[in-house]
Amino acid sequence: MLITIDTLRADAVSFAPGGPPTTPFLASLAAEGITFDRAYAPSSWTAPSMASLFTSLEPASHGVVTGAIGHDPHGDGPVAVDQRLLPESLGTIAESFRAAGYRTVGVAANSHLAASLGFAQGFDAYVEEAPFMGAGAVNQHVHRLLAQELGAEWRSAWKRTPTFLWVHYFDPHAPYDARSPWAEQNAEAAGAPDSWREVAGMPFPDLLLRYRDATDRIRAEIEPLYQSEIRWVDEHVRALDSELGMSDPDVLVIVTSDHGEELGEHGGLGHGTHVYEEGVRVPFFIRWPSGLARGVRSDAPVTLLDVFPTLASLLELDPPGETHGIALPLDDLGRLPATRPIYLETRRSKPVKRAIVVGDDKLVLRDYRHRSMRDRRRELFDLGSDPVESRNLADARGARATELAMQLMRHYARLPGPPRDARSRRITDPTTVERLRQLGYGD
Repeated sequence: MLITIDTLRADAVSFAPGGPPTTPFLASLAAEGITFDRAYAPSSWTAPSMASLFTSLEPASHGVVTGAIGHDPHGDGPVAVDQRLLPESLGTIAESFRAAGYRTVGVAANSHLAASLGFAQGFDAYVEEAPFMGAGAVNQHVHRLLAQELGAEWRSAWKRTPTFLWVHYFDPHAPYDARSPWAEQNAEAAGAPDSWREVAGMPFPDLLLRYRDATDRIRAEIEPLYQSEIRWVDEHVRALDSELGMSDPDVLVIVTSDHGEELGEHGGLGHGTHVYEEGVRVPFFIRWPSGLARGVRSDAPVTLLDVFPTLASLLELDPPGETHGIALPLDDLGRLPATRPIYLETRRSKPVKRAIVVGDDKLVLRDYRHRSMRDRRRELFDLGSDPVESRNLADARGARATELAMQLMRHYARLPGPPRDARSRRITDPTTVERLRQLGYGD
């Protein structure tokens, strides 16, 4: 079973070192599995990251890299322009499970993961339009699709019949609703100003206006709400477990996220426009008590690209034809290199941002195509001494910055491009376009 929780930062879960009390149930699962404390999403927004998880290809190679609201020069209003589709020619994790005889069921609460955008490939049952919906509706769709595929005894039949179940929750994404009683408890514990109540449920464009000149207030006002949404999801995962028994020792469970969230760091709010740690570090654990070690932690760098090859190795599935991730050596995590390079990118805004992480060194290029190695567009951080990326060392350590910039550019020069059947879709439905805009997918 694969659970992905939208917009969930690595430091916002209870099983993170020093994490807040947001995920008591998920923490209980993580304690019985293998937790990776340095896990990265390959991008800072949903579509490219999830396409990479599904295919084990970097965004530059699967091509699902853009999708935002723009103006249609041939129409009267805004449209979702250049919304990339997951190419049919690429093998997905669901297709490998189905080829191995598994029943495959997917419930995704994010319209960027709709069947019409290619994400239903390999699923026997899928929520076709993947609307933005709350955790309660997600659980109801899980019930409906499992009953549809497995009959009246679905609560137990899903474990007797080999089943790959993917569930994607959306709630931590903006707008940040106040989930009681946790929002009030969080605000009181943090000493948050009463103005946090004004932010509850506010559409993303209005949030941007509110914090345009006051980014220092973002975390104080939003975090009580954001953390209450995470606790809300945790309660719904617990409820799903009470019906499905996914915490049984024989059920393999992976929990992770598609990306993080900026809450005022670097002056940002939301996600998709930068590749700083708050936007790309995600929680990640694998739990399978009957098949894997329990209570293990690793601080070696891993990525969502590793999910597909790891499951293929564990369960003897057909591996992806080409992979940019690795099968994690879960029986001997000491074999994971601490200096394995991790590559990150986002193209949702201009200029393109790309980054490389090698050990504690992280280089961010605001436009990787810019050839001047002395340009201010590069930022070098030492994550060991400066995990919040507050000190740009690109000038002080110019040789290292240049070395990493060249490694980054060589890497992308070698990557194969998207397959020939890569294509885009234009969404013109006014309701859908406005909903995307309210959630922050504007131009």
